[in-house]
Amino acid sequence: MGAESQAGDAAYREYFHVYADREEPDAYEATLPEVFPDFAPGNFTWDDELEGWVWTTFNDYQWDLNWSNPAVFCEMADVILNLANLGVEVLRLDAIAFMWKRKGTNCQNQPEVHQITQALRAVARIAAPAVAFKAEAIVGPGDLVHYLGRGQHYGKVSDLAYHNSLMVQIWSMLASRDVTLAAHALAQIPDIPGSTAWVTYARCHDDIGWAIDDGDAAAVQLNGFEHRGFLSEFYTGNFDGSLLTVWSSSTTRQPATSALVAPRPASVVWASRPRQAKMVDSTTQSGECWSPTH
Repeated sequence: MGAESQAGDAAYREYFHVYADREEPDAYEATLPEVFPDFAPGNFTWDDELEGWVWTTFNDYQWDLNWSNPAVFCEMADVILNLANLGVEVLRLDAIAFMWKRKGTNCQNQPEVHQITQALRAVARIAAPAVAFKAEAIVGPGDLVHYLGRGQHYGKVSDLAYHNSLMVQIWSMLASRDVTLAAHALAQIPDIPGSTAWVTYARCHDDIGWAIDDGDAAAVQLNGFEHRGFLSEFYTGNFDGSLLTVWSSSTTRQPATSALVAPRPASVVWASRPRQAKMVDSTTQSGECWSPTH
């Protein structure tokens, strides 16, 4: 679709968010965070062939789809059904939180995301009822549960979702050696529909932040911003008490020594730096990795 739009196909150009000048992009940028400020600053990329600024939340080669265009919905529904026809059983909805754009917001977790997901799931249920949707929504605890369905979308959106809140709390407990925050935060997550389930995991390439809710932190006398900073410092080895690994200069790259400089030697954690790049998956063990965002 991107190649066709670059070649001058007006219909495919409307599949993306393209702007002739910076007026609209700058208006959106006023409230948009930068996902990768170091190597992919901003949310828009100039394309010479398009002669316009295209919305690129993650990288300049990943163009955000324009879900306000009905043709995009029809095309993606066709993609889903074709994948189902090939035998794919689980569709991973990559970066689903970023699907809908609304000026004046961070353009994440908008209500239309869940409306579109419910509609796509209805299409899949008619033709391929065994196909499951897995939401990759690396968002805060208050937003996460909505990807399995709340209110009018209860049990009608994704069937599975990554439990990134649990993942974050596991790493938080290991670093702080305290379960107080985790016990409180996880208790606040509402029950999910009986037809859905969490996917529990240790960490993945999409985890580029620490989803610690400020309210949860305050409830247990912590500062959310400072605790997130502590976790980053701890797992990059910059905090006194982190697991420090001294690598030998040999070609085998084996760790020469490792020690936990902290008063509780029983809690030894092999800490590695969280990956900072968002990668483009092609497949997963459960099936095709399909991105509704780009």
